[in-house]
Amino acid sequence: MDAAQRTIEAIKRRLARINAKIHPALPELMIALRGAEAARRGLGPKDRTPERLLEIEQRFEADLERIQQTHSGPKKLPKGTFGVEGIYSEQALESGSKPRAIAEYVHWHRHNRSLHQDVEKMKAKDHAASRRFQRTFSDYELHRCEQGPIKAFKIDADHWDFIALGWGLGLEKLSPEELADFADWYCPCGGKSHDADNLKQLRLRFKKARDEVLGRDRSNA
Repeated sequence: MDAAQRTIEAIKRRLARINAKIHPALPELMIALRGAEAARRGLGPKDRTPERLLEIEQRFEADLERIQQTHSGPKKLPKGTFGVEGIYSEQALESGSKPRAIAEYVHWHRHNRSLHQDVEKMKAKDHAASRRFQRTFSDYELHRCEQGPIKAFKIDADHWDFIALGWGLGLEKLSPEELADFADWYCPCGGKSHDADNLKQLRLRFKKARDEVLGRDRSNA
């Protein structure tokens, strides 16, 4: 066996170990997300119209619907299984409200906190929560009124979303090396040299932020 063949066999073994830990829908979800991100990034300034962006979004949503129909089963998983449950409220997930989802997404990525919990804190006159809410409202209005892009988040949004989407579908079970391999193959950023330790630390930060949100939700239940 020559060097090229040994490399191919090693990749196959690594892929088999990863596939044994993840849900079969996960690669399909990542491919759909990566395709949508690539399409958005590929738009020139003149092509970045609301119509073109809506077309990309609708194609992505159709992919998600197809994947869900293919892989969803009769068993309902417990609340708190998936990464997106740390970002979006039950109301946003159940209603499918796009404006609410955008606001909650921006708030989470800007502050690492859930919007619906900060709204509850505002009722108790929590000024810090009020300031976070006002910043999110300002960002949302910039987006809604098409007044240019909002200020970039301090976190690495591409890889934060990568972890969030895969959490609950096996991404949380991968070793750091497997996580880096999976990212090289499927990450929406398109990069091919992910650092295992960096992704490990990012996954730990995501878990901590998510657990804080879900922990407070359970304590208030």
